[in-house]
Amino acid sequence: MGGGTTKFSLIDHGGVTQTAAINIGARLIAFDESNAVTRIENAGRALLAEIGYPVELGKKITKKQQEAFAAVMARVLFEAIEHGPTSALATQLMVTPPFMSYRLDQVDHIVFSGGVSEHVYDRDRTSYGDVGPSWENMSGII
Repeated sequence: MGGGTTKFSLIDHGGVTQTAAINIGARLIAFDESNAVTRIENAGRALLAEIGYPVELGKKITKKQQEAFAAVMARVLFEAIEHGPTSALATQLMVTPPFMSYRLDQVDHIVFSGGVSEHVYDRDRTSYGDVGPSWENMSGII
């Protein structure tokens, strides 16, 4: 999980059998120390529209909005992991085709890596002007 995308690898007996990517990442929206939005990627706009927050450049984003943004990203991410993108939003956010002929019961482990993983695994509490720290609150989803 990175700033703009999340990449998936399906590994079977030590070999990568499939890969996929989706526009889910902590820096799809960025803000300064006063929580004024400094950047919004197109995928960030789509996610914000999903939760009904029309945030614009220069306007403030609240902690509640940041957490709702992270929650909708987690929901879409796990939709893609659990059964492939079925919603219009998840389908729109896919960068590559999803996994083919894939069943969740085939998965023994899910491992997070990249910058956001530091927040998922509670190794870093630093805010970098994005929603990375909001992933700490996603333990009930992850």
